[in-house]
Amino acid sequence: MLSTIQAENGAPRTESMTAYFDTISSQIRQASTWEELEAIDRRLMAEIGLATMQPDFPTDLAVAVDTMFLQWSVSVNCGLISAPATGPASEVEDVEGYRFCLGRLESELHSIFHERAHRDRHMGDNPLTWYHSLLADVEERRENLAVQKRGENPAWRAEQPK
Repeated sequence: MLSTIQAENGAPRTESMTAYFDTISSQIRQASTWEELEAIDRRLMAEIGLATMQPDFPTDLAVAVDTMFLQWSVSVNCGLISAPATGPASEVEDVEGYRFCLGRLESELHSIFHERAHRDRHMGDNPLTWYHSLLADVEERRENLAVQKRGENPAWRAEQPK
């Protein structure tokens, strides 16, 4: 399965399904400041959180994801996000500690999404698969509308603002 993810420079690129977590892992290793690690932590919370909110995401896996954030997310445990302090991440005070916890979080989340892929092969283990599927649906809807509009009015394209 192929999916589109953002490259380091923000441009989209197509990768194999496990590339999402490989990219996150690489970014964690390369991060040298608390702020860089926090940005990765918050990105994971946002992207993974949205994935778990999709109607077809298994409830037991959503609970497992939330449990991993409570245990390993420094952002959660430092009070940046409203949640009780739990697990090792609540005692992190330096970049190396943050890197360790974030690496563990990435690994645990990757395992959970492998289970998700095992249960539903068309989803793969990329948490953004649902998002890219929606984007493809939007593009298809717009293409169909354009074909319909051109069919109704051959001059439609010429009438559009430039």
